[in-house]
Amino acid sequence: MPFPHPPFPNIGYPTSSLLRIVLSLSFVLLLQACSENTSWEKYQDAGEKAYEQHRYADSEKMFLTALKEAQTRQLDNAHLARTTKSLGDLYYGQGKLAEAESFYRQALATREKTWGTDHPDLVSILTNLAAIYDKQGKLGQAEPLYQRALAASEKASGIEQPQANTIIKNLAKSYNAQGKNKEAEGLYRRVLERRERLLGPDHLQVAMSLDDLAAQYNVQNKFTDAAPLYKRSLAIRQKVLGENSRDVVTSLNKLAATYVLLNEPAQAEVLYKRSLAILERTQGVEHPDTASLLSQLAGVYQSQGRFAESESLYQRALAIMVKLQGPQHPDFSGTLLNLGVLYRNQGRYVEAADLSRHALKIREKALGGSDPQVAHALNMLGAVYLDQGKYTKAEPHFVRALRILEQRTRPIDRFDMVTSLLGLADVYSKTNRKSEAEKLKDRARALRLEQTKETH
Repeated sequence: MPFPHPPFPNIGYPTSSLLRIVLSLSFVLLLQACSENTSWEKYQDAGEKAYEQHRYADSEKMFLTALKEAQTRQLDNAHLARTTKSLGDLYYGQGKLAEAESFYRQALATREKTWGTDHPDLVSILTNLAAIYDKQGKLGQAEPLYQRALAASEKASGIEQPQANTIIKNLAKSYNAQGKNKEAEGLYRRVLERRERLLGPDHLQVAMSLDDLAAQYNVQNKFTDAAPLYKRSLAIRQKVLGENSRDVVTSLNKLAATYVLLNEPAQAEVLYKRSLAILERTQGVEHPDTASLLSQLAGVYQSQGRFAESESLYQRALAIMVKLQGPQHPDFSGTLLNLGVLYRNQGRYVEAADLSRHALKIREKALGGSDPQVAHALNMLGAVYLDQGKYTKAEPHFVRALRILEQRTRPIDRFDMVTSLLGLADVYSKTNRKSEAEKLKDRARALRLEQTKETH
């Protein structure tokens, strides 16, 4: 009886030989793939290790080589995305924003092809790319990226997670920078309501959201709305953490600062004293935070006309700062300026000018000649000269401060710009340059009107 025909034609190889050939070919292909992957992985891992050790030039070289390997050997999207994101992180950390933007864009596009547009692994790329646009003043481009990052973060881990909280703050900051204060307020309200619903009214994350919304109200000059939120936040932290917690000190200080804005110095004094007692009890009488708080309390005394008590606290604060941070620290310069304002209010102009000059030199050395804090010190010194009738000395200080601040866009810088404009206008008025003075006053009025619109 003849054997049946095999289902496939016999091409001359025994079945066992054919199987060996197929297996050998598969093994070769597997080895090749492993070799390619190992080569890329070697450079990628070396780049990551160099980055962790702050050897950025070596890290850049390894990442670029890994990228070339991935592109040449046509490795999958996961390899390309990892390397391009690594390069984005490297350049972002070095302040090379254009290069960072390019690689983040590549990483984002690659990961979107693989995972879609709302995957949790996109969050860090979206956030950093948005931060780049923030730094470049491209606020309209930053906003939608923050929104996408927040949506992806919420989907993955909930709005109560630290990562989501950071994105919320950045998005709200972007809204405020664009004058979209209502949107920022609405965002903080939404987060607060959700946290209260999910976590309960006495959770620490709820306290954090209360602080965020209260700070937003302060930005909008809604101080009466901010105070009760800070009170509630303080109560939560006292209940959960105890009276001696560092977070309780922070809450006390925020509420006290709001009472200062409400022109209620007596209330602020009580809170600052409570905070100071906690700090001295837990951190000692010689601590940078204690020095900062002494300066705040001194400012409250100054507003009440209690000049001797104010001066004593400023001097205590300065002594602590010199001992702990040295006489060239920028924080030291801030307290010098505050004490200078006190002396100016008492008519002690020579002492006020000396302190203001000292503070200016510290800031120029530490921060450079074009920092907004330098402009603030220039304004303070210019004001002392103006009070003394030394108009030729006052003028160049206001002019220089104005030039620095005209390059800035932050709300606090615009506040100092108004000071520069009005100070210079006063100089021009006193030196018979009425027309120039009026132009400066018009600019100051327009700036104040703009600030008013932004805070409502």
